Amino acid sequence: MLYVRPDAIPPGSLISRGSFPVNHKGIYLENGWVFESTPEEGEHFSNIRRFAKGQPVHYRRLDIPVSVLWARTQMAVATRHPYNLLANNCEHAVSRLLGGRARSPQLQGWVALALLTAAIVMAAAVPNRARRRGYVYA
Repeated sequence: MLYVRPDAIPPGSLISRGSFPVNHKGIYLENGWVFESTPEEGEHFSNIRRFAKGQPVHYRRLDIPVSVLWARTQMAVATRHPYNLLANNCEHAVSRLLGGRARSPQLQGWVALALLTAAIVMAAAVPNRARRRGYVYA
């Protein structure tokens, strides 16, 4: 993804703002219009300045005509999908509109990290508990 001024983003681009560990995603349509999903408003149309919130915006051109993106985003907004961190966050909404299934790689990464951390904590706790009970490991 490339970073440019918000007014220089090409129509029909996947856009994001933020940095590790969380990026907000949207679709830049044209003439300042953006499709995004937020906790406050769910899936909705916004403008590029509101999307950016004063942060750098990165973009990647999509191979989908802007007219198709407009049709898909209008249908999504009309169905009023509410925001849900686990089931319909900004990445879910964007991936679904781009013709795929709703998925969130960021969320999947955080869940995997949480499970790995829990496994490490549990693995570390087992030998400590065994030592307290007098078991000896060879």
